[in-house]
Amino acid sequence: QWTIETEGLEAQADKIKNPLKDEDDAGSDTETDGWLTDDPDSGYHEDDPSSVPAAAALRTIENVIDGDTTTTYEGTRTADTDKSVITIDMHQSERVTALRYQGSDLGSVDLEVSADGSTWTAVKSGYAVRKDAGKPYTEIWFDAVEEEARDKWIGTYDARYVRLTISGTEKVTINEIEICGPSGDNVDFFATDAGQAAIGILENDYVYDTDTTKDVIKKGSLIFTGTYKGNPAYNVVMVYDDKGNVIGSTEGSDVLEAGQVIFADVPEKGNLGETSNGTWVYYVEPGKWNQEDMKGLKVRAELYRVDNALTLEGERMVSDTQIISMPDTIPPITLTGSKSE
Repeated sequence: QWTIETEGLEAQADKIKNPLKDEDDAGSDTETDGWLTDDPDSGYHEDDPSSVPAAAALRTIENVIDGDTTTTYEGTRTADTDKSVITIDMHQSERVTALRYQGSDLGSVDLEVSADGSTWTAVKSGYAVRKDAGKPYTEIWFDAVEEEARDKWIGTYDARYVRLTISGTEKVTINEIEICGPSGDNVDFFATDAGQAAIGILENDYVYDTDTTKDVIKKGSLIFTGTYKGNPAYNVVMVYDDKGNVIGSTEGSDVLEAGQVIFADVPEKGNLGETSNGTWVYYVEPGKWNQEDMKGLKVRAELYRVDNALTLEGERMVSDTQIISMPDTIPPITLTGSKSE
């Protein structure tokens, strides 16, 4: 179970559970549904919480992580600081890539993660939270690990703690804070109307980036196509036979004569890594494959994920397809669409 702490914030309505009140008892001036406010006459005072034996504290900051968006935390920055801090402890290491916030606008937020609560890594700096009329929450995606990649990619981190440092905001109202990890990845082959996997020989050159003529898959290439769920910034698709050989590789050689392209709808705002669904094409160019060798061959696609898109650190398989058989006669196939469509 997660726990949460604040610094530099004063809650509007932290209360203490009255262990002596029966749920059927009528309320009194010092009781509200069994909760005691700061009233010495009730036997509880904030300077001596133990004066109510076995009292159970209800700190309203815990509303932020209770999974209920109808409960809120209202806090005011204390006079002795110009920043307020909220720290969430997940009590175990998790893979984290974003924070989902639902609440009032925040002037500026710095996000940090930590494995031990002592050494912190900045994952987003100076982020202004503004309510979006189109959805009730704001997703703050973590910056890529490598600074030079932060304009294009998001980052995935191993962390136990997540810390928000808020500045430029005196009062906050927060419904919920969620910490998000990578989505469950999946890979599949496209299927034709006849129910066969969409595998074929490319009829015409396919230009998948209209901004340059270099990004082209040549006519006559062997094509495998399908869908994926994951993060296009960190996913790679490979196709293998049932003996574990990579399609497009030469036996006894480390050279891979194949390519793959992952497509995704680029979000209007934010980085490419925020997309979670798309399509893929795996291809072997003409002259680098033999149709006779493909007859009846059993193949499968595998989806891999990495932690760092530049160094490929942390590469691991996260999903694969069922094994399918190549057709004896490979049909022609046409690809449509491009990066700009």
